[in-house]
Parts: sequence; structure tokens; C-alpha cells
Amino acid sequence: MKKILLIAGCLVAGSLGVQAQGVIENMRLAGVVVMHVYSPDLTSPGTEFQGNVSLLYASSPTTSRMGDFPTGSQTYTGTPLGGATTGATSPADFANGTLWDFALYGAGGANVAAGSLQLCPGSLTTFNGTQASLAGSPLALATDPTVPGAAYGGQATIQARAWYNGGGLYTTYAAAVGANQLAGASAPINLTMAAASNFSDPNLTGLGSFSLVQSVPEPSTIALGVMGASAFLLRRRMSK
Repeated sequence: MKKILLIAGCLVAGSLGVQAQGVIENMRLAGVVVMHVYSPDLTSPGTEFQGNVSLLYASSPTTSRMGDFPTGSQTYTGTPLGGATTGATSPADFANGTLWDFALYGAGGANVAAGSLQLCPGSLTTFNGTQASLAGSPLALATDPTVPGAAYGGQATIQARAWYNGGGLYTTYAAAVGANQLAGASAPINLTMAAASNFSDPNLTGLGSFSLVQSVPEPSTIALGVMGASAFLLRRRMSK
């Protein structure tokens, strides 16, 4: 089966097979891609940070596996998501892994705009809630998700996204963003899918760590809100 391996955080792995739609098969394989997801940055909470840290995963202590593979140059001051299953249920409870969703979004073709990427069915999961040392790591996928539009020998665009799920209230990234909840995404990567006759598996190399950010309405949405409020006030004034 054609696969693309993903290790998200500590040992979350997936592979994209290329059938009618690319298949993501859940696997565990350390050292291919290791990335983490963080709460908003403490010094710049309105800025979304992307990229791996300089600490190598294999060199990070077992009590806090916060290194990435491959390494990068990004610095995060936020809190890694998850590590516990109990605690408050508010967006400020970053340690409760069940409050935070993680999923892959993708589409066939290179450099597909982020707004056109679709949820890869079956890739939705939450964050580790049993080991503090695995904070920032999404849970391993239980099923074999698919990537819409992936083709043998073709290219695909893949992006990892995470968001506050509100205890099941926000089931997609778009729903969380629309409700101005904490959400974030990795930098998109392009992948060349394996040929139909080739059983080697391209890795998700380049899929990196990222931080959440407080989502805000689009300028057009704000403008419509202002116009609506103005019209309401004008109507009230004319009715007096």
C-alpha cells in the first residue's frame, strides 16, 4: 500500500496511500516527522507561529519529549496542548487533551490554497491525555483516513490544524474559527505521491510544529456587523 508516514509530536504516524483518494494509514514510527502544537505565544498571542524547534527529538529528555524532527529554528513560549484528561473545560485549560482537536486537511495538487483544503476523513483526533511528557502530541489515529483528490504519482497539499473543541461543540476547524475560538495550523507542505507500481512510501517531511492563535472575524464580517448596527440605530432614531 502506498503510504505517507506522519509522526505528530511523539509517535503519531500516518501514511497517505493513493487510491481513488489518498489513504492515511495509522502507524507508529519514531524519527520520521515529530512536531508539536502549542497554546498562543505568551509575548505575542495574536501571532501564529510555525516551524520546528532547534532541540532534536532524540536528544530531548524522556520526561519532556519536546524536541522535533527534523529540527528548525522556531521558539515557542506557549504551553504544549494535552498531557492530562482532567481539569477545567475552558479554552484556557491547555493541559486537558480532550478539549483540543487535531486533524489533517488536504487536497490533490501542489500549492493548493489553504482555504480550499478539505478535512481528511478519519484524521480527526484529540491530544494525548495520559502522559505529561507527551504534551503537544496528537493521539494516534484509530482508522485509515483519506485525502481528497490525491492521485498515483501526482502531488498533494497537506496541512495540520488544531482547535479548541468546546467539549464537542466545535467539530471542525472552520467552526472554531467562525466562533472566534483558539485555532492554528501548520505551514502547508507539498507531497509527491508514489506511483501505482511503486510501494515505497513518501514521508510527511516538512510538516512542522505550530501555535494556536485567537481567531478573529474577517474584515468583511466586521464591516457587515458595523453596517448592521448602524442601520439598526438609524431605524430607531427615525422611529422616534
